[in-house]
Amino acid sequence: MRHQRAYLVFRGVPLSFDLNLLSISSYLIFYMMLHDTWFYFMHLEAHRFKLWYRNFHLRHHTMCKELNVFHVGFANHIDNFIDVAPGLFGYFVLTNVSNFWLAVVPLTTVIATASIGHSGYRSHWTMTMMHPLAMPVLVILGRLQLLASPGDHQMHHEHYTCNFGLFFRTWDHLMGTYRHCDLPAYAYGEGPWEAKAVDGQNATK
Repeated sequence: MRHQRAYLVFRGVPLSFDLNLLSISSYLIFYMMLHDTWFYFMHLEAHRFKLWYRNFHLRHHTMCKELNVFHVGFANHIDNFIDVAPGLFGYFVLTNVSNFWLAVVPLTTVIATASIGHSGYRSHWTMTMMHPLAMPVLVILGRLQLLASPGDHQMHHEHYTCNFGLFFRTWDHLMGTYRHCDLPAYAYGEGPWEAKAVDGQNATK
């Protein structure tokens, strides 16, 4: 009996379930580069543009006095939409994917990245086991010191003026905004840091 390929029809477009790890890895890297570029500059401007920061982005920094996965969603929905939706939309438009895995893996990778990035724990390769299909790419890029770590984002919430990237450290290095994590997990300043998070006075300094 001939093998019949499985398809899921989504809005009239058949999505193949063929599993090709090389294809998944290639598309995932492209998506990560595309979305990271968008996210970096939008995130940077969210801190520089004080009106936007106070009305939209400040909410996220106000809540995250200690990073944990439950705080990742505590953000203004408009702010989240502008940071996340265009990157995903651009990927789907530019690639015109017709494979289920090429559509799902990037989407779930950004969710896993946001969750791990706000975990408050130092990164370790075992964290990639949360997403087996993305694991080969994440392990290799991590070993090459290209990926932004939870510690990097921890520094962003501590100092506000550094580490704006989503997936990579590349733009932070190129733009001079990278700051190496020199804090142990959950080591956050008390008092003055919390006051800065609330009033946002040091968000762009």
